[in-house]
Amino acid sequence: MTEDRVPVRLGHQGEGSIAPALFALVERGAARSPRAARQLGGHVELRFEEGYPSITVVPEGEGLLVEDVQPETGAPGLVVSGPLPALLSLATAPRTAGLPSLGDRRGRAAISLLARGGVRIEGSKMLGRRLLALIEL
Repeated sequence: MTEDRVPVRLGHQGEGSIAPALFALVERGAARSPRAARQLGGHVELRFEEGYPSITVVPEGEGLLVEDVQPETGAPGLVVSGPLPALLSLATAPRTAGLPSLGDRRGRAAISLLARGGVRIEGSKMLGRRLLALIEL
């Protein structure tokens, strides 16, 4: 493990959890961009319309913890909610200055999703940009 590496830990997972899938995205993002992982700096909660347990991504010591939301988790600084495919489309949209790119079809589709309320973002917009930078595919 290099000095730059940011550890990511998979925490509690209940039945039907998709925390392992999100863990894989976050772990890949942290390995690709340790700076993005270190800058997350806040508690993020992802809520899914399909009924999957909500997931939290939160700084933990020098790393990040990804797990199902626990009663003691506390108030998130950012809540992102919507259908799983829509949330994943944000992860795959090309970016310019941290936001989906207007110059690309997938970027425009992601912006349209946000504008129509297909994906809802409540809380810190800066934390939202940092999350996107972390899970970008």
